Amino acid sequence: MRLKRASSRFLGLFLGLLAAATISAQDNPNLDRRTLRGIKGVLVYAGVAKDIEEAGLRTHVVKTDTELKLRQAGIRVLETHAEFRSTPGSPMLVVAVEGVSHTGAYGFSLSVSLSQNVVLQRDPSLRPVGEFRGAAFSADTWNTATVGVQIGNPSETIRSSVKDLVDQFVNAYLSANHKLP
Repeated sequence: MRLKRASSRFLGLFLGLLAAATISAQDNPNLDRRTLRGIKGVLVYAGVAKDIEEAGLRTHVVKTDTELKLRQAGIRVLETHAEFRSTPGSPMLVVAVEGVSHTGAYGFSLSVSLSQNVVLQRDPSLRPVGEFRGAAFSADTWNTATVGVQIGNPSETIRSSVKDLVDQFVNAYLSANHKLP
């Protein structure tokens, strides 16, 4: 009975991850790419779920892989929070690795999204208040995601899949910021 409940819980968590990734992965290339136009660089933030880190994939590896891909494509990586705050829009590329494990099986959801400062069209004067006074509203303006299941250590599969998602961002960014002859 306990194993059945654990298996049901694992399946439920995975299906929840799948639904969330499917919703967020809907792509509008024209709008999404236009939101990337003119971005001068990005700060990279990576997060890896506990179960995936315990399998051996570390957050700093995902962050380093992402920064390397960006640099190879000629996209500036913002190194400090001062650079981030002073870059118009404060663009942040967020790489999220979510996942759960159960008896050697791993369900995972991976996403790459670009978050940047936005204003409300209906009232551009609205600004955060209280402790966030002076800050800007931030929203995801570009994203992609995928999900997977693997029996055994998922580290290399996830690492490769994250690189593929980052490639999608690089391609969209380069398409939006192409240089005219």
